[in-house]
Amino acid sequence: MINYKTIFCLLIVLSITACDPFGFLDSNSKQKSRDKIKKEPRWTCTQIFSPKSFLFSFENQTVTVELENVIIPGCLSKKEKEFFDKQILLSQDNFKKYADDAFDFSSNLLFNMEAFLSPLPKKNDKYCNAHITVIPGGDVEARLLNEGLAMLKHDLKPEIKDKYITYQQKAMDNNNGLWSQCIANTNNFIIKVSALLTSGTENKVIRKNVKNLPKFYSPDLYNGPKFTEIGAKSIENISNAEMKLSAEAVIKIISAAKSYELTLRIQPHVIQKEFSGPLSAFKNDLLDWEENTIHAKGGEKVSLKVEYSPIEISRVIKGNNISVFTGALVESCDIEILSDGKIIYQTKKQFSRDITLNSLDNSLDSAF
Repeated sequence: MINYKTIFCLLIVLSITACDPFGFLDSNSKQKSRDKIKKEPRWTCTQIFSPKSFLFSFENQTVTVELENVIIPGCLSKKEKEFFDKQILLSQDNFKKYADDAFDFSSNLLFNMEAFLSPLPKKNDKYCNAHITVIPGGDVEARLLNEGLAMLKHDLKPEIKDKYITYQQKAMDNNNGLWSQCIANTNNFIIKVSALLTSGTENKVIRKNVKNLPKFYSPDLYNGPKFTEIGAKSIENISNAEMKLSAEAVIKIISAAKSYELTLRIQPHVIQKEFSGPLSAFKNDLLDWEENTIHAKGGEKVSLKVEYSPIEISRVIKGNNISVFTGALVESCDIEILSDGKIIYQTKKQFSRDITLNSLDNSLDSAF
């Protein structure tokens, strides 16, 4: 006997899945796949061991997490203490004060708060170094550096140093925290350093208002593709700028009255390209050191200044407002002070590209 009811039900199912009879199986598979994708875990800080060491928990796992890119008073290794003492002169009372301040700051920022950890601790980890981002509150190391309660380690990878150096520099410029004290090398020198980048231009504008002369675009003036015609007139705007980079150090020698050979030197970090092109095609590069050396005796206060040879960049604006550059653009500089050939102080100064790019827009009146 034919069961018409069963046949009717089968027809309905087949009509629903006509395009893909096994679509419902695929749908279940996708759902299971989505279920396997876990959200990034939010770890909870349950204990503060030190300004840079914390206990975090997530589900059934607990792990001690330590910041790995900064050094902080109160939790320094022997090697870190030696480096710290070469940068900042602190009395015992001030050293304890900033250690306590850093502990309080970390506690207020992290205790009982949720955070993302990167990289994530492995399943059986009891201890790890990690980047900590508080929710809310942000990057813990950046916050400590910005408050002047931490200092970058000296042996960081360049990409890590570049990521955090602006926070430390801001604290130094604003005399925050540790940097409100005089920068010094152990008990021999008291040092204050400044750096300056200025830019001036001489513009030359060439206008060729010739009918039917095509505008053109080339990403590289010298070895780019052939000009592409896009109609009308040709307008060429050429600007040349010189960047002048200088650094100055005031050094007071507070050690015994012996003779010292003191050297201040700077090294520009630039972006440049062998041939012309857009700034996006420029690559990071280092120029040579420029230095100045003097001799001084204990008890003296001396001033050292270094001026780097002018660094040139030119810009050509062609046709449809495409900018093509030649030369180098200063983005930052390393500054070092040496005593008798040994480094006693290091820092890095960041500069905005706008300093130079804006000057390229100015007229002849802005020239040096």
